[in-house]
Amino acid sequence: MTALQRASVVEQLPSEFPLTGPGVCFLPEGIPHQEAVMRAWEPLLFHFRSRNRRIFFARDMAVYYPGEEVFAPDTMAVLDVDDDRTRTSWCVNAEGKGLDLCIEVVSPGSKRKDLEANVVRYARLGIREYFVHEPHNCELTGFRGERLPGRYVPIRPHNGLLRSEVLGLDFSVIGDCLRVLHNGAIVPLFGEAYDAAKEETRQEREMRLRAQAEARQEREMRVRAQAEAADRAQLAEQLADRLAEAHAVIEKLGKQTP
Repeated sequence: MTALQRASVVEQLPSEFPLTGPGVCFLPEGIPHQEAVMRAWEPLLFHFRSRNRRIFFARDMAVYYPGEEVFAPDTMAVLDVDDDRTRTSWCVNAEGKGLDLCIEVVSPGSKRKDLEANVVRYARLGIREYFVHEPHNCELTGFRGERLPGRYVPIRPHNGLLRSEVLGLDFSVIGDCLRVLHNGAIVPLFGEAYDAAKEETRQEREMRLRAQAEARQEREMRVRAQAEAADRAQLAEQLADRLAEAHAVIEKLGKQTP
């Protein structure tokens, strides 16, 4: 098959698939699930875009592995590829590589799929890391394929954090939210980053106004000091003139005295 023919086939792959079918079972997940997924996906996108890293993130995107039923992780990551936002699916044959990381958020009815079936399937597909967040009980579980081919081992938490070696970041549940951390600092959501930028802008504006006021006060003090110095110089000159006049009068009187 030529590259053109392959591209044509990929273009015709469906990006949507039935809610039910062999090996497929999708349930309405609701807003809490959507928001939980966004809290995992947004910081990752924000973090790596700000560093110009070549990494592709997607949510609920159809993924095609050769000989496998299509699936759509809540969040997926593929390293060292362009972040092409025009993609409607991920076809391993066409892209030349599979997924590096998946994150699933457990919703009502999906716990068995996420914590059992997907653990086996994602390991078999060679997906290097897999994280499962359970918002209802604030739990986070991680798996990594590092020992036996096609098998996962649990990622052990360290100081309450689960390390993603794929991303070089940490995951933790803070409150009831899955948060991403970089060097111990929480990677913000877009909204948090925007609010922080606004706050920084406000502080910068206040600092600029304060600096301007201090500069204006310094100029006024300098002008006042210059004026006072000029007044003192004029007064000294006047006193010198009067003293000279007094000396002249005394000298004149001394000459007139017999």
